[in-house]
Amino acid sequence: MRFYVDQLGFTLAYDVRLESGKRWVTVAPPDGGAVLSPIAPSPRSQDYKKIGREIPVVFVTEDVPAKFHEWRARGVRFSSTPRLRRLRYQGSRRDASGVETPLDPTDPIWGAAFTSFQDVDGSRAST
Repeated sequence: MRFYVDQLGFTLAYDVRLESGKRWVTVAPPDGGAVLSPIAPSPRSQDYKKIGREIPVVFVTEDVPAKFHEWRARGVRFSSTPRLRRLRYQGSRRDASGVETPLDPTDPIWGAAFTSFQDVDGSRAST
């Protein structure tokens, strides 16, 4: 929880002790556009073996370099500086009548900046 609140700047949205004695915590990014519930799996579970691996979570921000510098200053460990990736969607599209046509090779190439970081358990997420 401290990683998300102190280092990523998320807010603590929910923190309760369940009847079972387990704690349920939910955090949210500053814009409140999502919530995450970090869960500690039992050491005997298959999920426990996933700690330290890449997780299927991507954080989207309008300014990746600024977020990179902000989070790095807060102690977040990144795998690399943000890199620009150019993407061209290959495939086809449907027009209003439902007719499928191949994409024009002169269609624009899209791009975005990406990087990944590690949480305190060594699990990797992307931004």
